[in-house]
Amino acid sequence: MNIPKFFLESRGLLNLLKRFFTLFQRFGFTSRKMEKNLTNYVEIGIRNGCLPTFPITATTLMRHPKMIQNLQKMGADFAIHGFVHTDYSELTKEEQIDHLKKAIRIFEECRIPFQGFRSPYLRWNGETQMAIHQFPFLWTSHQVV
Repeated sequence: MNIPKFFLESRGLLNLLKRFFTLFQRFGFTSRKMEKNLTNYVEIGIRNGCLPTFPITATTLMRHPKMIQNLQKMGADFAIHGFVHTDYSELTKEEQIDHLKKAIRIFEECRIPFQGFRSPYLRWNGETQMAIHQFPFLWTSHQVV
């Protein structure tokens, strides 16, 4: 899929430019701004006696292993949020199992412990629970509280 073409055709040039500007303001062109924000978030948690759990995809971990490892050393917890950020309600049980196997392998290779799973977009189907139970997750979170 040609992502720029998709956004241009589906949302128009003006909305595409607005979205780009919003994302640039929020995240910048590199990961430095997000790393600073996440570090600040963990530090606030430390000062208040609680630490965050960040659900992240395995592809995010692959792109930023040092940042994630540093946040983990500070005390942040990480949950698996899939291999890629995709709608699990559209995947079969076998596809979900495949995504989870890949994600777990990457978390283990990067030495990031995990206990939980949160489905991307908070979307899941009846087979998601069956897929998850084949892995060592202690908790799951698929619903908005």
